[in-house]
Amino acid sequence: MEKYLDPGAPALSISSKAILHCREDQPVGDVIPLMLQNHRRLPVISQTGKYFRGVVSSSDILDFLGAGEKYLIYRTRFDGLAMPVGRIISQAAPLAENHTILEALRHFRLHGKGFHPVLENRKIAGVVTEWDFVKHINKPTGVKVSEAMTQKPVFLREHDTVLEAGKAMVRGGYRRLPVVSGPSKKGSAQQRLAGIATPRDILRHLSRAKRLGRLPRERTPVSHAMNPHVITITPEKDVYEAVMLMGAHRVNCLPVVNQHNGLAGIITEKDILDAMH
Repeated sequence: MEKYLDPGAPALSISSKAILHCREDQPVGDVIPLMLQNHRRLPVISQTGKYFRGVVSSSDILDFLGAGEKYLIYRTRFDGLAMPVGRIISQAAPLAENHTILEALRHFRLHGKGFHPVLENRKIAGVVTEWDFVKHINKPTGVKVSEAMTQKPVFLREHDTVLEAGKAMVRGGYRRLPVVSGPSKKGSAQQRLAGIATPRDILRHLSRAKRLGRLPRERTPVSHAMNPHVITITPEKDVYEAVMLMGAHRVNCLPVVNQHNGLAGIITEKDILDAMH
């Protein structure tokens, strides 16, 4: 990334400053609509509105609603969606205001997260994401998508249920999963890409169907919740072209397909960062 960014510059210089957040005392039910406004994770601040407490993601909420161990909180209390979101947040490793871009890159690799707030006196001064690095790639890299992508990615099948999809996402820590049609055998040439599903897609489906409190009984096929209009890329393209497509369509990953629309892999912002290391 040194070709595209000054490694000694402050990480704060590439951070986002207009930050949507929520308070730790806000009900989960009030935070979900914020998530559906194209935000897959939100910084959480104290009740006083001053200090950083952690991060809540769409995966945390799916976990709480029945896709993971946080469902125990939902089952054993009577708050339901009125539960304060502070009860289900994930801990985060924030950046300090004096961290450089190089130090921030190392921080991302160390913690394996794609989102880190920058704190100044325990208050959020900005947020750095993987995209804040990747978007600076502004010319061909000489690295093909096939060299950077994740090969043989975990995927869902169209007939898998919404519940199964949510559990797979929470269990594996996946931010998105391709959905394929065709036979179940991995590596089959007939495994055609049918769509992509994210935790936010699952939440949107549950909200639209008024089933937010009924995820453990949700048997609707994931094909009803996925996004079927997927932007894809082919393996021989330069990583730079992947970055351009991501920026133009405001997505954070691209399924990689062959000439028959068969799933060959997936390339994410993290994959690109790793390839540019």
